[in-house]
Amino acid sequence: MAIGTLIRNHPAHVAAAALRDAERAMNRAQGVGFNSWNQRGSFGFAPRLQADESETEYVISAELPGVEGGDIAVTIEEGVLTLSGVRKAPTWSEDQTDEEKAAHSVSFKRRVRFNGEVDEPHVQARYANGLLTVTVPKPTPVAPEVKTIPVEVA
Repeated sequence: MAIGTLIRNHPAHVAAAALRDAERAMNRAQGVGFNSWNQRGSFGFAPRLQADESETEYVISAELPGVEGGDIAVTIEEGVLTLSGVRKAPTWSEDQTDEEKAAHSVSFKRRVRFNGEVDEPHVQARYANGLLTVTVPKPTPVAPEVKTIPVEVA
């Protein structure tokens, strides 16, 4: 009995169980395993994001499977990038009532705050094949102006 207790409570088994529990929770949060849109639970749809930073820009990628390009909005204000939109079920149509449309669609919103200054007027977004890529350039550093002062000789 002591050996069985030791094996059951081995740290590797506890860690594996915790990992399985976390994976199940993430799947529930993302709606994985639900056959119906109206059974997705209260979690909705949260796109996966990946952020990369270089010396000149930030690149934010969002996985948006099943979302049409016209249903996506990208805004930036005071250094906060907001990605929002609606993912519609294959059964969604304009002929449905508002309640039916709501039951067959799910909205999402993700926000990203940047560590440093960004060049907001030059932000670009591109959507293709379910992947939204937003390029947020960093402002170009202002080079100090060097002014030569003539020296008067007396």
